[in-house]
Amino acid sequence: MLTKLTIRNFKRFTSAEIELGNPVVFIGPNNSGKTTALQAIALWEVGLRRSTINRKDLFAVPVPNTNLLWKDLQVQDVRIEIVVEGVTGDRPWTYGLGFEYANEESLYCRSLENTAALPEAFTARVVFLAPMSALADREFFMQPGEIGLLMRAAPPRSSGISAFESYTMAKRGGRR
Repeated sequence: MLTKLTIRNFKRFTSAEIELGNPVVFIGPNNSGKTTALQAIALWEVGLRRSTINRKDLFAVPVPNTNLLWKDLQVQDVRIEIVVEGVTGDRPWTYGLGFEYANEESLYCRSLENTAALPEAFTARVVFLAPMSALADREFFMQPGEIGLLMRAAPPRSSGISAFESYTMAKRGGRR
């Protein structure tokens, strides 16, 4: 299980530490970094298996030019660092990777000096599911606390309706 993510110089993050648990739910406004955090984990997983990465290898982080992965597009003398901590069995591990710009099509990946390549890190498998969008014709703005209220008001999943239908019904005051 992954327990912590540390990101430096990746897309919108200069530096960020994100505690992970079981389960993890990222909630926030548009452009707050939810997808970027997930893409960092996906890039880290690709880096576990390759030392040279072509942008086309990045299914979870599609980019027309690899410089778009860097904070403020600054690629000169700036390394993206992604450190993931986890637990496999009862054994905790930490493994960090650094990514350096090669050209608009490629980047290089190296282990960070301060982390050891533990076998447990290489057993981590990440599957990136793209964010769900276009489920409705507009996005509702939610006041603080409203999400919890909607979750408590939603009918049980066994009622034969989807989570989206349940959300829509709650927004409409229980009407289908």
